[in-house]
Order: sequence, then C-alpha cells, then structure tokens
Amino acid sequence: MKLEFSKDYYLRLSDFDRFSNIKPSAVLDLFQDIAALHAEITGAGFNDLDKKGLLWVVARTKIYIDKIPQKYSDVKIKTWPLNPKGIICRREYLMTDALGETLVRGSSDWIVIDKSTRKPVRPVGIYPENCEFVEDMATDPKLKRITPDENIIKSVKCIPGFCETDANGHINNIKYADIALNAMAPEKSNYISFGIDYHSEVMPYEEISLEVSKKENTYFINGISSLNERAFTCEIKF
Repeated sequence: MKLEFSKDYYLRLSDFDRFSNIKPSAVLDLFQDIAALHAEITGAGFNDLDKKGLLWVVARTKIYIDKIPQKYSDVKIKTWPLNPKGIICRREYLMTDALGETLVRGSSDWIVIDKSTRKPVRPVGIYPENCEFVEDMATDPKLKRITPDENIIKSVKCIPGFCETDANGHINNIKYADIALNAMAPEKSNYISFGIDYHSEVMPYEEISLEVSKKENTYFINGISSLNERAFTCEIKF
C-alpha cells in the first residue's frame, strides 16, 4: 500500500484575510484535516493511537505560498508521510489548482507522545507493515529551528479560550497562526512563507505573552506561556 492521499477542497471567503490573501491558519487547517483523515484511513489516526495511550503532537510546520489561491476556488491537496526517523514523523503537503499548478507547499514534523507522561515515544508500529513510503519532499530537506531576532518592536498579551482548544485539551496548533498575526497586525499580507515551532503546550485561558521582532522582510513572534516557558516561535516572511 502506497502511503499517499489526495482530496478536493473548496476555498471559502473566511479562508482569506482583509487583503484577499489566504490566511496561514486556513492553510494549516486544511493540511491538518487531510492529515487526520489520511491517518485514520491508514490505521494511525487519533482513535487508533488513543487506544494505545498515545497522542499525535505536531512539533514544527513550514509552508511556502508559491501562488496565491483564489477565493471560491476548488483546490486539490495531496499528502504523504515520510518514513519515520528517530522520533520524528514528517508529513508532506501539496496544494494545487484546477490546472494542476502548485499553490502551496508544506511540511510538518510530528511526534508521538505518551498520554500519561507527555513524553515522546518511538513510533514503532504506527503505520501498516506492508506500506510503501513516498520519499519526495515538498519543502526543505530539514525543517530548521526558528531563531527569533533580538530586536523586539512590540509586546502584547493574549488569552486563548475554548474555541482554540483541540481534542487533546490544549490550544490547537493552527490557532497559533492567528494568534501570531493578531500580535503583529500586518499592514499587508503577501506572504512568501510561514513557519512555526511548537515548544510547550498551552492550556485554555492561559495568558500568553507575545514578543514581535523583525529582520529585513521577516517577522518573528515569540510566544511565552504564563509559566515563563517558550510556547511557540513563529516566522513570517513577506
């Protein structure tokens, strides 16, 4: 069995920002949806891991917007996981238009954690034994750790709540994209790339301090939890 999957999606008005560009959170939402669906089909979904006392957690995501998708358009999204290396389970994404032209490329590093200890475990037996991995990469050979610039230009606070919470009980990974953009309040949105590292989980109604810095055409948003731990780091290139 070849581990790849494609699905058609329709882009709605709510997937776009005030400048008519697709929101990074909308892209992450679509990628999360197809990843979850493909995982369920292959027997590596949320319910399958839950029975084993395990959870999927995304550690790092990077997307490149090669061409701005259009409102009210049909797109096809393709996804495939790479063969796990160590504790990292990488997954690739490709969004194309009706003509097959590439719109958005993405990659994400996932890890499997033990529900009780919240510690990573090796992904042994997660995927079917007879599966055939596709080793093509949609983005960079390795997703590099984001290092924020030290020149902080703005600091704000945010308290995410119930609507930002996922099935694991913490703030959903896609919500950090909106939190980051709300912090920087861009005057334009011609994004070239968007990356985010997830460092520690944030619970609903926990205050996050957000530090915004800038270096040339790249913005960094550093999220710090109420426990003074780094929760996430975001990089947005215009």
